[in-house]
Amino acid sequence: MMENRQQWEGQVVGGRFPLLQYLGGGEHSAVFATATADDSVPTAAIKLVPADPDDAANQVVRWEAAARLSHRHLIRLFQAGRCQVGEAELLYVVMERADEDLAQILPQRALSAAEAADVLEPVLDALAYLHAQGLVHGRVRPSNLLAVGQELKLSSDRIGPAGESRRYTGEPDVYDAPETVGAGIAPAADIWSLGVTLVEALTQRPSTRPPELPPPFRDIVRGCLERDPGRRWTVARIQARLRPAGTPRGTRRRWGAIAAAVIAVVAIVAGPRLVHREQPQSASEVTQPPAAVAAPSAEAPQPGQTPVAAEPTPVATAPVPSAPTEPVQASRGVLHQVLPDLLASAQNSIHGKVKVSVKVRVDPSGRVADAEFESRGPSRYFAGKALEAAREWTFTPSGPREWLLRFEFDRDGTKVRPEPVAR
Repeated sequence: MMENRQQWEGQVVGGRFPLLQYLGGGEHSAVFATATADDSVPTAAIKLVPADPDDAANQVVRWEAAARLSHRHLIRLFQAGRCQVGEAELLYVVMERADEDLAQILPQRALSAAEAADVLEPVLDALAYLHAQGLVHGRVRPSNLLAVGQELKLSSDRIGPAGESRRYTGEPDVYDAPETVGAGIAPAADIWSLGVTLVEALTQRPSTRPPELPPPFRDIVRGCLERDPGRRWTVARIQARLRPAGTPRGTRRRWGAIAAAVIAVVAIVAGPRLVHREQPQSASEVTQPPAAVAAPSAEAPQPGQTPVAAEPTPVATAPVPSAPTEPVQASRGVLHQVLPDLLASAQNSIHGKVKVSVKVRVDPSGRVADAEFESRGPSRYFAGKALEAAREWTFTPSGPREWLLRFEFDRDGTKVRPEPVAR
C-alpha cells in the first residue's frame, strides 16, 4: 500500500494539504512536507498511515485529543482525518515539522553526559505533563526525540490514554516494556522505553543490559529497566536523581548547541573530510554573510565535535547587499536569487564546508518549474534548505532552461554559484 509513496508528491490530502517534498517514513508510514493556512506555522509535515478498519476511528480521536494538548516540549498537532491517495485508504495527521531527530546523530557519535542530561530534562517534563493527565506516550525512542529550532520536543502522534491497548505493526522491540505485549500501556512502560533510549544516547546501542555508565545515569537506567513495572522509577524520581535539590537545570544555550549538532550532525563529525582550500570565486557567485552569532573558536571545539585545523583566510568577495533576496546581474541570466534561511546555531556547527548542488528547470517565464538534487551533500538539513531556496529563483526568459545551483555552506556564510547546463 505504501510502496509508491514518493510518487504521491503533488497530490492534495483532504482538499487542503498538498504533499510537497517526501521526507521519509517507515514500512507503514510516509511523511511529507506540507503547508497550512496558519501564518504562525511556517513549515508543517503530514504523516500518512494505512487506515486500519478496526481502529481508524479511534486513531483519529486520539490525534484530535493530542492536538488539544499544550506543552513546549511536545510536537504540535493541527489536523487529522481520513483520506484516499490513489487506491490507498489512509489516515493523516498534520503536525509541526521538525528539523531532525536524535536517531540521526547517534550513528555518528554518542552524547556526552552533559548533553544526555540536557536531552533528558525536556523529555521528562513532557512525560510528567502526559502522565499527570492519565496519558502515555507509548513510543519513546531516539527517532521520536525531535529538534525544532532550539528546542527538543517529543513526538505526539502516538499519545493515548493510559491502560489502552495499542495496535502496532511489526514485532515488539527492545524499547517496548515486557508487560506491554498483549496488554495496555501504563506510564511505567514509557519509563522502560526512556531507559533504553538513554542507554542508546550514551553508548550508541539500545540495550537493557548496558555497560557501566557514569553517574547519575547508572542509577537512573537501573531504575528505568526494572522488569517489575511496580518497582520501576517514576518521572519525579528520575528528575530528583538527575538534578538534586539546589542543582541548576541545564541552560537553553547548551541545548542550542545540541540542537545544532542534531541538525548538522554529519557536518560536525565529518569535519576533517569536509575541509578543503577555498577556490577563488567567479564574478557570478552569490554570497551571504552569516547571522551575527559568535561561533566557537577552532582552539576550543564544542563537546563532541571533531577538532579541525584552522582554515586559510578565504579570498575576499563582495557580499550581497542587505537582504538575501537582492537581484544578481541580469546579464548572467539570473534575475532574482534567494539564499537559504538558516539557523545560526546550525551554521556555527559546521567544520569545513558543506556542499549541495541543485538542478533547476526553468519555464518560459523564467520561473523555476522543477528542482531536484544533483548532489545532496552530507546533511539533510542543509540539503533541504538549499532545495527550498532554489525553487524561489528566477531567470531571464530568453536564457538557458536548466541551471545548476552550487550551494556552499560554512561558518563564514553561504555562497551560491549558478551555472547554466549545456544541452
